[in-house]
Amino acid sequence: IVSDFSFGQNAPVTVIGTVTGTISGPVTVPVTVTGFNGISAISLTLDYFYTSVHLLQLVPNSQLSTFAYGESDIGNGFHRISMGWYGTALTLPNGTSIANLTFNYISGNSPLQWYDNGSTCEYADAFSNVLNDIPTSTYYINGAICGVIGTPTSVSGPGVVCMGQTVVYSVPPVTNAATYTWTVPLGAVIVSGDSTNMIAVYYSSNAVSGQIMVHGTNACGTGPYTSMQVMVNS
Repeated sequence: IVSDFSFGQNAPVTVIGTVTGTISGPVTVPVTVTGFNGISAISLTLDYFYTSVHLLQLVPNSQLSTFAYGESDIGNGFHRISMGWYGTALTLPNGTSIANLTFNYISGNSPLQWYDNGSTCEYADAFSNVLNDIPTSTYYINGAICGVIGTPTSVSGPGVVCMGQTVVYSVPPVTNAATYTWTVPLGAVIVSGDSTNMIAVYYSSNAVSGQIMVHGTNACGTGPYTSMQVMVNS
């Protein structure tokens, strides 16, 4: 691929899918494109978390007969998939899958992140001009493979508090949750631990009784809530 940009055309928008609620076994994730017009060469690089999923196979679109790929261990638990194709300029309908990646899901959550340092993610037109793909976040959309988010067990912490108090609430770690979202009664403020499974809550002078609620979240979505009633005394 020639390294100078073709300013008359942008690169296709390339999306790796997101799969949530995954259980053990094979899961297939498509790579889809929008704006794939007169493309003669593809270079794409994708990173994933090897502890959670293992790549089993990649099946390219039948129109991309010279499509090739390889995989390498880049350390820190991540593997990198390098994909490439070249041929006669081709136009594909929006939403077409240029490749389907099948992973074996093991546990937890894995981001599917495009790695773009220039040549690692780029497209070329019929004249081998590299197409504009800046900003990266506009043209290469990340995905994820996530397990089912568990339901938090009961919230630990005082059910009766006084205005002016700061108290701690917690739940045990939730299966497949990366972060936690808490809701506190009106007039109460989370002063530390937000997004974790343990928070400190300050009850101001205008705090009212209500519910403490929490659910787990990850890159694919949110899980079920657990709640606890709190009575606020003056």
